Amino acid sequence: MKSNSITIKKVNYDRKNECRIFQTCLKNWFSDPKSLHLTEPKLRYPFDFEKWMKFFYSREKETWVLLKNDWITACISFRYCSGEKNGQLLHIFVDKDDRRNGYGKKMIFHTQDRLKELRCSHVTMKIHSGNKSAIPFFHSVGFQMKSTKTNKTILMEKFLKKSNK
Repeated sequence: MKSNSITIKKVNYDRKNECRIFQTCLKNWFSDPKSLHLTEPKLRYPFDFEKWMKFFYSREKETWVLLKNDWITACISFRYCSGEKNGQLLHIFVDKDDRRNGYGKKMIFHTQDRLKELRCSHVTMKIHSGNKSAIPFFHSVGFQMKSTKTNKTILMEKFLKKSNK
């Protein structure tokens, strides 16, 4: 039986080959409107990688992927406001064949460590109210309900402990 090699790396949207692979993966994940809508409601179906890049590739935003045996299994994007010392998870997605293996938690913990490096003191996440599995997941990694923004959006927050580095 082959062991699973797990790595997490930052997406570099300037590398064409890296973009092409990530684009193929995202198109496969978001081949149905529900998955795209629950992951990123601001983007419309059908999935458009160019709009994705415009929305998520800018200063103070990062996208990271989890690779299992050199294939993208999960991704997470976040932004940070260095002047305000806060971060915001924009989305997280784990391939449906690899869910419930702890990859989402690995991505969250990696992102929290990265936000601490950027001197953020807390992180927030807006969750679409139709995404019923997201709320217990975020509770399990230490997020607390902050408010219900609208009937469609729930705001969750987590304060980040300072690292002992």
